[in-house]
Amino acid sequence: MARAAVNPEVLSTPSPQGLELIPMLAENSKTWKKGEMCILTSGTVTPLVATGSTALYGIFAETQISVTSTSTVWVRLLEIGARLLMFVMTNGTAATAATAEVGVKYGGRGLSNVSYLDTGTTSGQLQVIRTYANEAPLQDAYVDTEAAPGLVEVEFTAVS
Repeated sequence: MARAAVNPEVLSTPSPQGLELIPMLAENSKTWKKGEMCILTSGTVTPLVATGSTALYGIFAETQISVTSTSTVWVRLLEIGARLLMFVMTNGTAATAATAEVGVKYGGRGLSNVSYLDTGTTSGQLQVIRTYANEAPLQDAYVDTEAAPGLVEVEFTAVS
């Protein structure tokens, strides 16, 4: 049975307090789930898009069903050195962990309110530290056969 992808999990941060939590204005008429990544567009935050992005900004701290342009939402700011556990896709399709190369930086992509590492979006802010294909080869081999997303550990390397 294939794994179901979930939003990134923060493994560690450089600051002992974790990622800073701040209020931000949200883009009108958008929805997201807690843990989904966001980008900053003209002073408002919006969920990570399906086309891929190399301008990641933060992680939503709460689920939002609907907002207006005046809604304030809580966002955890991504900081350089933060480590995340993420699932992998390539250009909008779930991909195996083997498609992500250790040491390479990729962008992010959103699909159905889940944020993924996107190996089709290069020169991004998420550098692959470890692929879990090497940690559990039998499980990942089975998951790869099912075309389910592979799992990787990444480090956030740049603020947009």
